[in-house]
Amino acid sequence: MKTDYNFGLPASVWDESSRKAHWRNAPEGQPFFSVINLTTTHESQVWQSELPLSVDPDSVPVPPYLPDTPLVRRDIAQLYTNIEQMDRQVGQILADLEEDGLADNTVVFFWSDHGGPLPRQKSWVYDSGIHVPLIIRWPGHIAPGQVNGELVSFVDLAPTVLIDCRGGYPGCTCRAGPCWVPKKATRPPTSMRPPTAMTRSTI
Repeated sequence: MKTDYNFGLPASVWDESSRKAHWRNAPEGQPFFSVINLTTTHESQVWQSELPLSVDPDSVPVPPYLPDTPLVRRDIAQLYTNIEQMDRQVGQILADLEEDGLADNTVVFFWSDHGGPLPRQKSWVYDSGIHVPLIIRWPGHIAPGQVNGELVSFVDLAPTVLIDCRGGYPGCTCRAGPCWVPKKATRPPTSMRPPTAMTRSTI
C-alpha cells in the first residue's frame, strides 16, 4: 500500500495498511475496499529488476523520441518483461477473488498513476506521460471486452466508488468529477468530461 499522500497518514484511513493486508483478513461477509499496489513495473525496476528478459530486445518498437540503441532496446525489453510479470500478479488477484466466491460482486479497477517509466514519459505532460491504462471489471454493469475512447480523469474515481457503494452521494461533498457508472450492462461508462488541461509544477 502506497501512503505517500503528501501529508501524514491519518490513523483512521485504513483498517490495515501493509504488504500483508488482504480482504481475507476482514470478518467473513464484510464488504471491503482494497487497494493493491504492484511495483513490478515501477520506473526503478527498468534497471533494478532481477527478472531475466523474456522479450527479445531486437523485437521491441522504439518510440520516435528515444534513440534506437542497444541500451534503449534492452530497457524497453526489460519493461515488457516486467509487464508480463505484473500480468501474472493481477491474474492471481482475480483468481483469489474467484476462489473466495467474490468475483461476481466485486468491482475491479486497474490503472497506473502516470505514463510509462522511460525518458519523456513519467513526470512529463506529453501523451506518453499522462496517457495511462484503465481497465474496469464490473460484473452486471460493463460487458467484457468493451473499449471506450472517452476522456476520463482519476479524480472521477472517488465519486464512482461512492455512488456504487452508497447508491448516491448522501452527505458527500468530495465529488470532484463525473461518475463512471454506466446505465446499462451493454454500454461502457460515460464520463461526459469537458476538455482537461495538464500542468507540471517544479515547486
